[in-house]
Amino acid sequence: MNTHRIPRGMWDWKYSVLVLALIAAPLALVLQLVPDLRSLPDAAGATSVLACAAVVAAAVFVYVAWRLTGTPAAGWLALVLALLGTQGLVLAGATVADPGLVAEQAGWVLLAQLPVALGAIALLVGGPARELRLDPLLLGVLVGAAIAFGRSVLLDVAPPLSLADGALPGLAVAGLVLHLGVAVGALRLTGIDQWLRSRLALASVLLGAGLATGRPRAEGLVDSVATIGFGLLGAAVLCSAALAMLRRAIWDDKAQLADLHDRLESVEAVARRNRARLHEIDSTVAGIASATRLLHTPLAEARRGALEGMMQAEVERLERLLRERAGDDRRAVDLDEVVGQLVLSHRARGRTVSWLPSGLTAWGRSDDVAEVVNILLDNAAKHGGDLGTFAEVRAAGPHVEIVVTDSGPGVPPEWRDRIFEWGQRGPASQGQGIGLHIAHDLCRQLGGSLRLEHHDAAGSGATFVVSLPVPAESEVRHAAHAAQ
Repeated sequence: MNTHRIPRGMWDWKYSVLVLALIAAPLALVLQLVPDLRSLPDAAGATSVLACAAVVAAAVFVYVAWRLTGTPAAGWLALVLALLGTQGLVLAGATVADPGLVAEQAGWVLLAQLPVALGAIALLVGGPARELRLDPLLLGVLVGAAIAFGRSVLLDVAPPLSLADGALPGLAVAGLVLHLGVAVGALRLTGIDQWLRSRLALASVLLGAGLATGRPRAEGLVDSVATIGFGLLGAAVLCSAALAMLRRAIWDDKAQLADLHDRLESVEAVARRNRARLHEIDSTVAGIASATRLLHTPLAEARRGALEGMMQAEVERLERLLRERAGDDRRAVDLDEVVGQLVLSHRARGRTVSWLPSGLTAWGRSDDVAEVVNILLDNAAKHGGDLGTFAEVRAAGPHVEIVVTDSGPGVPPEWRDRIFEWGQRGPASQGQGIGLHIAHDLCRQLGGSLRLEHHDAAGSGATFVVSLPVPAESEVRHAAHAAQ
């Protein structure tokens, strides 16, 4: 993989052309609206202002990327760009506003740029190894403004710096060399991608070349064209690199958020499964405990035998609840056996439950059917009236239905549409609001459904209907043979 290339899909040449057009558009607009600035030297000066403004904009882009990623190198880069852009923008503006003063003090201007460039190199090379304690964008702007203020005072009070012939171009070349040093510092930045470092270095060289040909204000045709060309290209390369860095940071941040969301969903799913299992374990243990207490009281032999059989069946189901299910173990389920054991368990807890055997079977998993019916019986006992609960198993074409009805106040109309949602419970409920959701989900997994039948009359109770598929005749015969 070529690390000098921007990752596919993140940035391409079309975006760079668009950035260049956006940077050049204000220059074209100013030249169109202000005829006095239509000379090439004035256009070169305006280009310097735009280039420095682009450096400040790039600092903002890198700063936002730093905020998203926390990469130390990005913070120090934002500081350096803000510092260079701010002080350069003030100088470029002064050059356009008062070219005579800046031309007279050109020596001081170029000399003052030398420590700024050296400081930028030092920050790029040594900064990332240190913790950045202050806001880099604010610090860069403040330091850049302080440098610009000190330079302005220097230009106002210092006598003109006499330079020998050829010395001024030499200083300009020295400034370009220092920009090359900034480029080297950018290449040595650690913690950011190689493609970004190389583009930062290229932008530094182009912007340095634009400043060198200005010296600090372009006069001739070649110098003016070079200043405009280098300035616009350097600004476009820098802003494109900063925007690509920001886009990469946003992509990485979105990917991390998506991964975190997936992990949270996975954790929540596990937590829901555990809560659902505990919900059924609590109900099952309550039935076993009630039956155990009854067995320590005088009972008829038939009732004692029935309770012992129910306890044995519930203990076995409890053991299976504590294990992870392996594979699809659906089969023909004898509803009389499943519902009958649960009715006996709830009666052992002192609840009134009416039920008659039906001789019907359903296709599913006996433990899941038992859990659904147990939830409905428990829900009816908690929210139903004093007349108890009525359970019925009936045939319904290709399905068999288990109907559980209580004698309570019923489900308020405003709750009927969301009664099967996780955590939803009525204002008077003391439960967790998960039982009906568990039952509804189990019925769906079994290929059936769970619905609430609406009653128009107030206080007519709540009726829940479990619909399960009927097993094929071969499965019924197989189940009967296995039972024998």
